[in-house]
Amino acid sequence: MFGFDIKDPKDPKKIDKAKVTKLLEKLGVASKPIEAQHVEIRTKEKIIRIKNPDVILSLLFGRDVYQITGEIEEVPLKLSERALKKAARTEKEDVTAKLADLNYKVTKTVSEAKQITRNGRKSSKKPWE
Repeated sequence: MFGFDIKDPKDPKKIDKAKVTKLLEKLGVASKPIEAQHVEIRTKEKIIRIKNPDVILSLLFGRDVYQITGEIEEVPLKLSERALKKAARTEKEDVTAKLADLNYKVTKTVSEAKQITRNGRKSSKKPWE
């Protein structure tokens, strides 16, 4: 295309990063690599996950442009919604259990305070202090 071969001589299916960087420099595009563990792109229908990504940030015509390559996995959104609902149920159960425990502790404290008052041992301290 530009008279510049960017293919990796060892593996023609891959692109040589050093050659791409040189080509971008010739075109006047500033770029830098970004360390990333994974990248997710969410669409209305699916989530595209890119594992072990090679990410390059370039400044092109005043805008940030991200070039991402790596192992691609596509997940239908419905599976992800199920996982979210399951997490929400688990969180709700945890919160319900904690509220029940707090309710028990409050009830116990009030009961103990009433018992202290009935036994004639009135205390100047309030039970919640």
